[in-house]
Amino acid sequence: MGTVVAIASPARCTVFIFRGDAHLRHPVRRTDVERKIRRGVRGLSQTRAALDTALEMNAVKTILYMGFMHGLFTLSIPYQLASRDTAFINFGIFRYLAFPLWILGTLIIVRCCADIIRRGRGTPAHLDPPKDLVVAGWYRHVRNPIYLGALIVQFGFIFWFGSIISILYTLFFFLTFHFLIMVVEEPILRNQFGAAYEEYCRKVPRWMPRLKG
Repeated sequence: MGTVVAIASPARCTVFIFRGDAHLRHPVRRTDVERKIRRGVRGLSQTRAALDTALEMNAVKTILYMGFMHGLFTLSIPYQLASRDTAFINFGIFRYLAFPLWILGTLIIVRCCADIIRRGRGTPAHLDPPKDLVVAGWYRHVRNPIYLGALIVQFGFIFWFGSIISILYTLFFFLTFHFLIMVVEEPILRNQFGAAYEEYCRKVPRWMPRLKG
């Protein structure tokens, strides 16, 4: 029997076998374990790169979708209508409540979009919905926080312009989205997430935010 001495380096593992006066040198390549580890690391890197790319694409699609839909129906149309109408109610100094309402509504929308992109791995668009059920952030308190944020923006227009058209548009806005949620969105989510969404609906209200939890 001889003596086996192994000398390892990051690049290779070399084994020396001493048998009597004989000196045999047998270089051994990287072990299977090392190769598997390296392949695993490469696989993780590729997966991370793919996830980053998907997040970036979802962010771009969300910006385009929200820029059009909410830019048009939440901001442009109500502003154009209200600015052409005469004031129906004079809120006086309270009209400046419009600014915090606009800011709050916008922040809610932006935060919810970020949660849909990162946690839901999707977009707010009906044709490209989240792949995972989002129950974090504002979604812990209310099931439709994006629409709620848009409604808050509409109340800002009511305070600022005090026009009857702003009030009517806000009512139309609410009824339209309530119908859309009931008839389109909720059936899709029930079909997609099943019992998890049913449990979520039992715990979290549709419109009025739950302050606890």
